[in-house]
Amino acid sequence: MVTYPDEKKKTSGEKNNTDIVFIKEVVQNLPEYSVSMRCTGWNYDECIFNFVDDEDGGKKYTVNLPMLIKGYKKLKELWINQKAFFDGINTEMDWRDAGCWDCWVVDALIQCSVFNDIIYG
Repeated sequence: MVTYPDEKKKTSGEKNNTDIVFIKEVVQNLPEYSVSMRCTGWNYDECIFNFVDDEDGGKKYTVNLPMLIKGYKKLKELWINQKAFFDGINTEMDWRDAGCWDCWVVDALIQCSVFNDIIYG
């Protein structure tokens, strides 16, 4: 796992809190940043989002913060192991910059949150 030097001193709870703040920042781009799975409802305060998977017959999914945390960890694992590549995210600093997260990365986060993998795109 790649960490910043100052993160080595943090406890796992503090690091997780940093991830939560970052995830909440990234999902502020929904519904506009939904690509494969269409975002049909959102509650930013509660961090709950509804999606329709048009690729799979219109199945509906609800994504909440615990699912997003799990999806974020999976997506980062795929990125670190070079199994997922995103334009504009080449370094750990890019990974932690919400401005580098375009619609394709946010969509991959949602897929990892629901399916524990990137299955579209």
